[in-house]
Amino acid sequence: MHHHPKPHTVCSAAALLTCLLLSPPAFAETGAHVYSHEHREVRTTTQSSSREVTRETTRSSGTHTSTTVRKDRLGPTLGTILFPRLGSSGTKGRSSVLEKITDTIPLESREKGILAAFQGDNGKWGLLDLKGQEAVPPQYKSIGLGNNGTFAVTGKKAVTAITADGQPLAADSPELQQTKPPGLYSFKKDGKYGFQDETGKTVLAPIYKDVIAGFQAGIAFVKMPDGKKAAINSQGQLLYLLPYDRVFPFQNGLAEYQRDVSGFNWASVLGIVGAVHFGLGYDPQTNGPLTRDGVKRGYIDRSGQIVIDSHNDFVYPMTPFGTFVEDKGQTIFVDRTGKLLYGPGKFHIAEDTACQTEALANGQLSLVDEKSKKMGVLDLRSGQLIIPYTFEEAYFLGSDRYLIRDGQSTLLVSGTDGKVLASYPKKAKLLPYGTSQVTWLIQDKQYSLVDANGQVVYTAPKDSITTAGTFLKIFSLAKSGGRYGIIDTAGKWLVPPQYKNLTWVW
Repeated sequence: MHHHPKPHTVCSAAALLTCLLLSPPAFAETGAHVYSHEHREVRTTTQSSSREVTRETTRSSGTHTSTTVRKDRLGPTLGTILFPRLGSSGTKGRSSVLEKITDTIPLESREKGILAAFQGDNGKWGLLDLKGQEAVPPQYKSIGLGNNGTFAVTGKKAVTAITADGQPLAADSPELQQTKPPGLYSFKKDGKYGFQDETGKTVLAPIYKDVIAGFQAGIAFVKMPDGKKAAINSQGQLLYLLPYDRVFPFQNGLAEYQRDVSGFNWASVLGIVGAVHFGLGYDPQTNGPLTRDGVKRGYIDRSGQIVIDSHNDFVYPMTPFGTFVEDKGQTIFVDRTGKLLYGPGKFHIAEDTACQTEALANGQLSLVDEKSKKMGVLDLRSGQLIIPYTFEEAYFLGSDRYLIRDGQSTLLVSGTDGKVLASYPKKAKLLPYGTSQVTWLIQDKQYSLVDANGQVVYTAPKDSITTAGTFLKIFSLAKSGGRYGIIDTAGKWLVPPQYKNLTWVW
């Protein structure tokens, strides 16, 4: 039910409780699908009674369950309940994205005795140990995680990796040799490709002209001896042909395919979105929030059926929860089976990178209603707006906390009971909590640390900190005086700001 204020009145904090009661979106009740039952890129038209939605039906009009309220200029008072049903909206539980971090620093680095990588004045990179001391001096062009407890490096001849204490390793070093897990691996012989098991035993003879995507979920994509692109199983049996320009390995039951569009510059796409974002599936931890990258993509299931058709105007990269599809001016959100969860409507994904990455890892995203320009928050699991299109900004911050900005105030709101925990000036900014119970509050170029209730626990001198990142448990990378260091949740520098650059190694 929609609640609207009477003319010439202003909603009080008490009235706001009633104004923002949520109702499930009417368009989320049907179990619709957006897929074709053909193995080729054609679109079929189905009867409405089948509860299937094809490309043609995605352009039908729809409305949002949106609530409009008028609020006091100073915003709600502390303790006001903004969203009475927020705590029961299905927002509990975190994806494995954030479960990778189990302690005060990234797990992989912690196990190796390394805290972070630093860039010296010479432009080269080295490593800091858990105490913040230099374990490896800055001498490499780049440093990242390697195999078997090593760190991959570039910039020195014949050195491809180092140990945590800086010992250089050549490419053929025993420390770098990985034991292959059970599976099938491609090999090339006499210009043709085949597959071997982890012991090197040939399972599929080298008869294929190319391997498009290696085995995942028991299926590989290859170019057959006759040149046709096809899916095969581990016995070499042809499952179905692939009438697509590109196809990528299966990830959790779905494979992305892409097709070329006349005049489309794929090289520019690579430069914009990067190799990970291009065709290898979507990881909110590495890719950040969903972006419009221009790729004409679709998705097929293990049987080769099209789950999401690439002939839509635009299909976003797949997330663990589903994806957004745009067509003919309308946008929908579907789960990984193609079932319609939200829409159609005119909305787009909000652009705050840090907050949206945190939200997506927890199965949420902030959306903007294109008509009202107001923001709401969508639960990607249920397809329901857990915060309606009501506020100028509405973002999930982690630790079951939300940032709400409207009128003259920036509010910190509890996701458990919807209470306003703290109120700040409108231009104040809060970073996501991440894996910590403390985050940065930024007001008038001054950085403060606030706890989960929004209470200030430390304030840095004005202009002393110019940049800071989300905390990993108790540590944050911060910049002061043009240099980077590592600061803890009490405002104490573990690593004084002395480096040209710093980054977590994970």
